[in-house]
Amino acid sequence: MVGFSYLSGACSTGGQVFVTDFNSDRSSDVLFYNPTTGAYSKMPNTGAGTFSTATGTWSAGLTIVASTTKVL
Repeated sequence: MVGFSYLSGACSTGGQVFVTDFNSDRSSDVLFYNPTTGAYSKMPNTGAGTFSTATGTWSAGLTIVASTTKVL
């Protein structure tokens, strides 16, 4: 089971969360994507118990396919 602690911020309604390994370091990384707005946050695991974050906007309505997805 994957465990996370929510410290601060906000998630938009309708967002999708994908847990996968973006960089093949065997650590779980996280992608949040809102298909309504196209907003995303890519959060690679730093290996020190934290995540770095990159945000932006893709086209709305994309179908995201991750190598591994887990329902949280």
